[in-house]
Amino acid sequence: EQFRVAQKLGLMFRPDNPLPDDIKSWAISQLKAKSPALGVNNTTASKIQEWPDRLQPDLLTRDNLYSEYKYNRKRQEMDLAGYSSEAARQDNRIKNLLLDTDELKFSHRNIFGEDQVKLRFTSFWANHFTTGNIWDNQNHIGHLIEEAILANLNGNFSQILYKVTSHPAMLSYLDNCWSCGENSQNAIWARKDGFQAGLNDNLGRELLELHTVSPSAKYTEADIRGAANVLAGWGIWPGRITGDDELLTIPQRHQKLLKMGGTTNSWDFFKQDHAEPG
Repeated sequence: EQFRVAQKLGLMFRPDNPLPDDIKSWAISQLKAKSPALGVNNTTASKIQEWPDRLQPDLLTRDNLYSEYKYNRKRQEMDLAGYSSEAARQDNRIKNLLLDTDELKFSHRNIFGEDQVKLRFTSFWANHFTTGNIWDNQNHIGHLIEEAILANLNGNFSQILYKVTSHPAMLSYLDNCWSCGENSQNAIWARKDGFQAGLNDNLGRELLELHTVSPSAKYTEADIRGAANVLAGWGIWPGRITGDDELLTIPQRHQKLLKMGGTTNSWDFFKQDHAEPG
C-alpha cells in the first residue's frame, strides 16, 4: 500500500528512508516539508547533502551570466583573439549557461529530496505551464520551476499563475518581450521610422487556452487581444536589450535597463512605452 500511494502521489521514497506506517500522514507532511535541493557530489558518495549555492544562483546572477555568454559569443563572431577558439567556446558555455546544471539539480532532487510529493506536484505544474527551451531562456527555466512554482506550491492557483506568467522564462519563450500595444509610443515610433512593431498575442492566447479557462469558455479573438494588451510591455529579452547584434557589457546593459524600466530585476521589468494607453 505504501508503494502504491507513494507512486501515485509522489516520486516514491528516498533510498535510505524506512516505509511509513501511516501513508496518509506521510503524504500530508510532505506538502509542509522544507524543500532544499539535495543530492550527492559523485556517484560513489554515500552522504546526501544540500546542493551548493553556487550551482543555484539567483535571478540577477542568471541574467548576468547569460549577458556574459552573449557578449562573448558576439566577440567570437567578430573573430577576436581569445574568443574564437573551440576551447574559448566551450569555456564560455560551461561557465555561463545553466540548463545542464539545472537539469542535474532536479534529477538529484527527485531521487534524494525529502519532499517527494511536492516535487511530483511541481512536475505537474511545470508541465501545465510549459516553458520550452528556446536557448535564450535556458538560464531562467530552472529558476521559474524553483521560485515561481515550487516556492508557491502551497498557495493558490492565481498566485502561481501570476508568478509564472510574469517570469522572464515565460515572457521570452512566448515572445512577449517584443510585444507592444498598437497605440503605444514604441509602435508609433517604429511605424514612423519604417520598422515593424505591434501586439504579439502568443502569451495572451496560451494564458486563456492552456493555462486557465480553456476553449470550453468560448472566449473570442477579441478576448485574446485584450489579454495581450494587458501583457504588452512586460519582459526584457535575456542577455540583450533590442537586437541580437548588440555588444554590451553587463554594466552597460544594466544602465540601459535602469533607463528603460527603472530596475535590473527581469521579473518585474515593465516597459511603459510598449504598453497600450489606458
